[in-house]
Amino acid sequence: MTQSPFEQVANEAAKDEQPRGDNQPLIWDIQNEKPPDPTEVWLIQNGITFDTTTENGKSTTKYYIEDESNRRYELLSSDRPTTEAQTVIQEWRDAKVEELEKTYHIQISRDGMQATPAWKKEPVDTRTPNPLEIVALERALSRGAPSTNFSHDGKPVNIAFPKFRTTFVSGYYEHDAPSGPQIIVEPAQRDVETLQIVGIHEFAHHGYYNMQEWSDEKQKKTMQELGWQEGEKGWLLQGRDGHSYLGDRDRNKYFRVNEKGEYLDAANNVTSDVDKAVGFDPPEMRELALKHPPTAYFLNEREAIAESLTLLRTSEIWRARLHQNDPSQYDAVKKFDQAEIDAAYGLNEDGTSKLIRNPDGLLRENNMLNRLVIREFESKLKAGKYEMFIPPEYKDREPLNCTLC
Repeated sequence: MTQSPFEQVANEAAKDEQPRGDNQPLIWDIQNEKPPDPTEVWLIQNGITFDTTTENGKSTTKYYIEDESNRRYELLSSDRPTTEAQTVIQEWRDAKVEELEKTYHIQISRDGMQATPAWKKEPVDTRTPNPLEIVALERALSRGAPSTNFSHDGKPVNIAFPKFRTTFVSGYYEHDAPSGPQIIVEPAQRDVETLQIVGIHEFAHHGYYNMQEWSDEKQKKTMQELGWQEGEKGWLLQGRDGHSYLGDRDRNKYFRVNEKGEYLDAANNVTSDVDKAVGFDPPEMRELALKHPPTAYFLNEREAIAESLTLLRTSEIWRARLHQNDPSQYDAVKKFDQAEIDAAYGLNEDGTSKLIRNPDGLLRENNMLNRLVIREFESKLKAGKYEMFIPPEYKDREPLNCTLC
């Protein structure tokens, strides 16, 4: 199929990893008689489509965002002409950002602002998130609660969208950034589900720090149930061979250590030479682990719990996969999640939880109907009826993990 001139321009722009500014000149072939319509180019660059219907002489346009997986999400409806589409959507964007900030007690970057990554120690220019990022962010915020809208110290989480990449990863959480807890979301991501999972994962890190203050004992008990043991210098992954292992991000391996965190060789003697220590790559360590990690990313206890919480909170599909991996770990993560919910929202007068998490990942009132929904869902999981919730295309698919988070 022959592409229209503005499709050619937009597709070329989409190849660029960096976000395109509104004021950048369009690349245009002077042999064409007519330049592309700027509004149409902007819509295509941002993955936005629309449908217009007319009834009783009144036209209504519905705008959608379409990601690289060809999933379509409705943004808004408007009775203004499509020639004003860019203005309409930018107004929606600005209003939605303010709405999310008020609802979730967060701060979102804007065009012209700056953020300072703790590791970089130098400010970087940030921007207002684009429509696709806003859709993913809202889905992450609604399912990541209460990690998304509570801080034990009252400080809002800052969500920064840099204009240009600061690292090679998709996003990362910093608890001790200069302005307080901060999530950096790197640019050039065009899949809503992936970006949503990145957001839920990073907010889970924030929740982990909250729980250290709210219920340190609950946190420790959960990590032990997930196969980790606290050593003198931090948490160690337990192996089925009776040994402890420490993840090394730079080498992407797990090394055998004693409770002090000292490397051990094949004879279990202490060695200062990491090359002589017994080591395993992630797939090998995953099989060797006392408790089989539900995803391939379990570098340390923080990443392990963040991945498990992400599966629990994202959707029925991934919650079912968490249970399928190990029912005992599912129970431990669910209890940890409920403890955070109770710490954030409180309990009823009779000591029961005010809110509970439904299988779709959203928080609901703790009433008979919602408890029944969860009970029916989990009864089917316990009966091994995973196919009721896991589509065929997800059956053998590795759970989306934040290896690059």
